[in-house]
Amino acid sequence: MSHIQPLIAVEPENELRFKGPFNDPSTATMVISNKTEKRVCFKVKTTAKVKTGVLEANSSVTILVSLQPFDIKDPAARGRVDTIQVLSVAVPEGMINLDNVWKEVAPEDIHVWKLKCILDLPPMTDAELSKWLNEAEREMIENLKIVSDTTKNFTEGIQLYNCKEKEENWKRELNRFVNGDQSIFQPFPTYYSNPVFTIVVVLIGVFIGYIVAKNVA
Repeated sequence: MSHIQPLIAVEPENELRFKGPFNDPSTATMVISNKTEKRVCFKVKTTAKVKTGVLEANSSVTILVSLQPFDIKDPAARGRVDTIQVLSVAVPEGMINLDNVWKEVAPEDIHVWKLKCILDLPPMTDAELSKWLNEAEREMIENLKIVSDTTKNFTEGIQLYNCKEKEENWKRELNRFVNGDQSIFQPFPTYYSNPVFTIVVVLIGVFIGYIVAKNVA
């Protein structure tokens, strides 16, 4: 139910019950009543379609809701949860074109009435129950595998990114050294600028450059 004061009453109030067999379209009826002295626009929203209409003051209308056929032996069908929404809003004074009501009305002025669809399904046999449990277990395992694979791919992507980032850092520092940038020695003690140390660093840099070039190739 919506938090604003209802403009209509719906019968039944909470549940709309459908009876089988469900291999053909099944129907259920609901009655929408305008309890005010104003004209009220209503909209019935189901998973299949939307029906709209106008109720004059203190009037009622009967709505026929149809359920599309399905296989009751399908495990997914037994687990389906359908709801119906009945939206209502008062027609503003002087408004002639009722098609504009839903376009111009503020969302907080719309009252929403929800009904749960109940299917009167026959009880499952032991074989059907076993099949339903097996299907549910299989679906759960498949979903867990998807989550696991997604997590693995994400982790591998992070690791690859970190490796690439480290490789780029090595290349960047090596280029700075080759270009004579001595700032890379600033964090180190001053004796690291000794010519002997410089020669050693150059040799190490050349070796690292060879390894990096070999890996890239």
